[in-house]
Amino acid sequence: YVAYTIVPPQIDRSKPAHKQADPTLYAGVVEEKQDGIVNALKIRNLNRLLTELSKLLERDPSREFVELLDEDTLPQNSDVVLLLSQWLEALNQYKAKHGGMDSYNWRWFTVENPAPG
Repeated sequence: YVAYTIVPPQIDRSKPAHKQADPTLYAGVVEEKQDGIVNALKIRNLNRLLTELSKLLERDPSREFVELLDEDTLPQNSDVVLLLSQWLEALNQYKAKHGGMDSYNWRWFTVENPAPG
């Protein structure tokens, strides 16, 4: 996850944030909530990605252990982390089952190009 900020021209770039004349000019985290509600936009974006991944796992047994995030109830951060960890494990199982080393390179095994030997 990458984030960036456009720095206002009033900032003296030769000084760190804590030595600026106005410390509020610098972008920064004001407060982190470990178990706050995840906003609807993030849930929709995650669900868009997870929907595509569910197509990949469509016929895989691990698919029954994962689900999309509930956009109506807006889950807590901890619920999202738990659900995404289940997706990660399902995808790792899929990767281990359908891919591996072939000579010196990792690759996906397909009907046309199956696993060696």
